[in-house]
Amino acid sequence: MAALHTSAINAQVELQPEMNDWDGALESLNAFIAFDPDDNRHWAKRGQVLEELGRPDDALTNY
Repeated sequence: MAALHTSAINAQVELQPEMNDWDGALESLNAFIAFDPDDNRHWAKRGQVLEELGRPDDALTNY
């Protein structure tokens, strides 16, 4: 079940930037981080999304 949840969130994270839905991507990444806070890939991706949202200072704290 956890793998299905992770796959669904990952699909959202990959699709939303293509649709320029950066707020949606951020929401999905927040869910990923809540599910697995120790995975640095989620934090790095969150930093990229925050840069796209024009929040460079917040992005730096996520890298």
